[in-house]
Amino acid sequence: MSMGLPEDSQQGQQFLSRDQYRQSTSQRSQKDAKAGIYITDISMAMINIKSTDRKGFEVITPFRNFCFTAESERKRQEWMEAVQQSVVETLADYEVAEKIWFNESNRSCADCNAPNPDWASINLGVVICKNCAGQHRILGSKISKVHSLKLDSPIWSNELVELFITVGNAKVNSYWEANLLSGSNIKIHEASNINHRRLYITHKYKEGRYKKTFSPKLSQGQLNEALCKSVVTTDILETMILVFSGADTMCTTGDTINSTPYLLAKEAGQRLQMEFLHHNRFSDYKLSDLPNSGTLRNLFYCGFLHKVSSTSKIPNNRKLQEDMKKWWCTIEDNFLCYHENEDTSEPDGVIDLSDVVCLVVHPSDPSLNSGAFFTFEIYLLSERMFLFGTENTESQKEWTKAIVKVILIFI
Repeated sequence: MSMGLPEDSQQGQQFLSRDQYRQSTSQRSQKDAKAGIYITDISMAMINIKSTDRKGFEVITPFRNFCFTAESERKRQEWMEAVQQSVVETLADYEVAEKIWFNESNRSCADCNAPNPDWASINLGVVICKNCAGQHRILGSKISKVHSLKLDSPIWSNELVELFITVGNAKVNSYWEANLLSGSNIKIHEASNINHRRLYITHKYKEGRYKKTFSPKLSQGQLNEALCKSVVTTDILETMILVFSGADTMCTTGDTINSTPYLLAKEAGQRLQMEFLHHNRFSDYKLSDLPNSGTLRNLFYCGFLHKVSSTSKIPNNRKLQEDMKKWWCTIEDNFLCYHENEDTSEPDGVIDLSDVVCLVVHPSDPSLNSGAFFTFEIYLLSERMFLFGTENTESQKEWTKAIVKVILIFI
């Protein structure tokens, strides 16, 4: 990769042989050198990159370091991402990806359907894109262990690759998205922003909102017993569903010799079962089914809300229309934060939901024409009141439900 971009003096386009190109480049480099312009070729396989300030970044090589300054903070980020992507492509090994993509459903991200995903959650058994992989890491390794198809080649044993080919995104999603309506706008897509992506992935895997459920619901003992029976068969999907539903991969089997499901699978010669159980030794999918027990779960919700400035009384309709401003809002743990837009990291304001004494939900008001027809009020211990509005009844229900989940913990 060439880190210098000299100004091109050629007015037309010429096609040169390789030797002619090298000779031309050499002559031009000498000419540029005399003018004080130097071009350095840096091997992308041997570098590291780090930011130095708001507009600057440094490329570190074994021989020397190069410092660069971009025109803006955004341009600096674009340059750094381009260099990092070039490093990835230089080091990438496509062999594993090509094998796993042999299963057609693995050619699109399990979460957002982005094409040619090159990351995977090896314990969930799903192939995902780079953007979704970042959100999977936030879930923690007990829920999702993220690895690259192209860079982490040592992790990809023959059995693990075969497991991904045998099962595939479509079958795994038949469990995790069983109760997600076809065409639902809840489902993220390739262009979804980071907050929508994080929300969906948290709901899907950590909270299990869309997953298939057993009817009647199986007890822990019944799940473990079913797992011990499944691991000695070739039905790997059944084993995955049982583990995702809360079966304990380290449960006792009642067999004095083969005391764990893994040992049962080994005795039966089920290589794929063994591989899946190995990567789920420390997984914990039961958290999503546990009720709150006086401690705060890691709740997250986000989206746009219209907000009126804190006031002690409800404004009239005209005043309400004037004061309503659209904010990007998030609920994380017990705090509701509102941001100028979805790209700003620092909130303009924070509401501690543990201080809420009353939540009032209003019916729709057709007299408003600002778009925020569906409103609700939050009253705090400090006697402050916040009035929010949403643009449809579904959004109003989801926001108030998320707020109530937090409030109930402190009652």
